[in-house]
Amino acid sequence: MKKTATILSAIASALLIFVLLVTMLQVVMKDESFIRNEYTELGLSSTMGISNLDLVRSYMRLIDYMEGTVSTIDIEVTMNGEPVKMFEQEQERVHMADVRLLWQTVRSIRDYSILAVLVLYLVAVLMGFHDAARTLSTGYLYGFFLCLLAFGFFGTWALMDFSSFWTMFHESLFWNDLWLFDPGESRMINMLPEAIFAHIARNAAIYTAAAALALMGVAIFCLLRLKKKKAERIAERERRRQIKERKAQGLPIGDELLSKEQKKKKAQREKERKRREAMLEKKQKQAEQAKLKAEKAAEKARKQAALEAEKEERKKAEKAAAAEKAAKDLREKDPEQAELLDEGWIDSSDQTGEEKTQKKPAKAAGKRIAGKKAAGKAKAPKRNKKDPFELVLPEEWEDLPENENQEAEDDLF
Repeated sequence: MKKTATILSAIASALLIFVLLVTMLQVVMKDESFIRNEYTELGLSSTMGISNLDLVRSYMRLIDYMEGTVSTIDIEVTMNGEPVKMFEQEQERVHMADVRLLWQTVRSIRDYSILAVLVLYLVAVLMGFHDAARTLSTGYLYGFFLCLLAFGFFGTWALMDFSSFWTMFHESLFWNDLWLFDPGESRMINMLPEAIFAHIARNAAIYTAAAALALMGVAIFCLLRLKKKKAERIAERERRRQIKERKAQGLPIGDELLSKEQKKKKAQREKERKRREAMLEKKQKQAEQAKLKAEKAAEKARKQAALEAEKEERKKAEKAAAAEKAAKDLREKDPEQAELLDEGWIDSSDQTGEEKTQKKPAKAAGKRIAGKKAAGKAKAPKRNKKDPFELVLPEEWEDLPENENQEAEDDLF
């Protein structure tokens, strides 16, 4: 049944290529721009005395007659400045009637072939439903090579000697000699030289070959894909068999026995793991950089603090040196003030002028007495028995002036 389905598919494919050929031939024949270019290249207008526009109009009249859209080939053109009928001979009318019948027959065969192609493909698919793609693809390749042999033979013949091929074509398809025209009397044979038919056949063959080769490419692609899937199914069965054997023997299952999906998932997990490791490494580097930056900032602050402390110590040292120098200068200049300085009553930094060297002698004396009293050597003032609000000063205080005595008393109490 599979072979029968393939044969039906091959027949349908051959008919499909025939349909393509007739359709492309129809498209090329009705291409008015192509015919206009042909007449321009052949230069028939000057030899026949008819403009290219009238030649193209006459040609399209014949095509419309073949297609059945008009009932007669009669058309009026201007020849050497005079209006004439383009096709005056009865032989031309009769021959074109034969051509019309032949073309409409071929076109009808083409239309019925389309229906036959659809039916044959459908039957082939139903006969090999589970392997329909392989059946259709294989059948198309068989049909393509069959048409290649047939059309290749006639195409090569036409390419090498179109004149003999064209003669054989007319002798095979026409049962009379009406296709043999006298060039001296018939305008039809003069406006339709063999070159036009050769170019029409060439273009139709090129378009048909392009479409057929495209379909062949699709068929080959399908067969290769099916072959790949078949190989994958065989490999999958072998993999499952090996897994079953390993499980029966208690052996571990290696990565080589994983399915395609499992390998894909494993690869995705590995990719995700590497991505996370990269992110973690990046974060660690960022943390290390932040730590290093903080350490640098702390080191900078420590150095700055050390510099500030050193600067402060230097200032203190300079100040102490200045004080020591001032004290030394004061001892040399004024011993009495130096004594006050040693006892701490004045500051060497304040003794820069003569006015400061004689500052508060009474207060200093009062403080010396207060210091002696605190040490138990000086006598404290006593209250008068008659007047409890009056104090009796000791003898050490009597030699002080009244204002200095008052200041010393204030310092004491």
